[in-house]
Amino acid sequence: MLNFYSASSQQAPYYDLIQFEPIPNGTAVPRQDVCDRLRAVERGEVVLADALRGLDLHPAIAAAEYVVLDEDGRLDEDYPGLLPTLLDEIARRAGFRWRNSFGREYRTGYLLIY
Repeated sequence: MLNFYSASSQQAPYYDLIQFEPIPNGTAVPRQDVCDRLRAVERGEVVLADALRGLDLHPAIAAAEYVVLDEDGRLDEDYPGLLPTLLDEIARRAGFRWRNSFGREYRTGYLLIY
């Protein structure tokens, strides 16, 4: 049985991202640089299980068959879908957060990490 202690589903997307369209100058870019974390793992300074601990990751998710948004564009409060449920469990195990920093991605049903 999975325990989703942090599963609260009413978060709204932090940013909108349209696939393949350039991000205008002056706009905050949702991409993240976690290369320093990877290098720390490679050098043996951090174990892989703790590499993302404490981060606010910015996944871009699309309202597709695995993500359920309500009429206001927020994650559905009763059941946000398979992808948010899996992200909740991965975040719990790895010690990162994503629900207040995720983006809504248009025109695809894939998960993109920026």
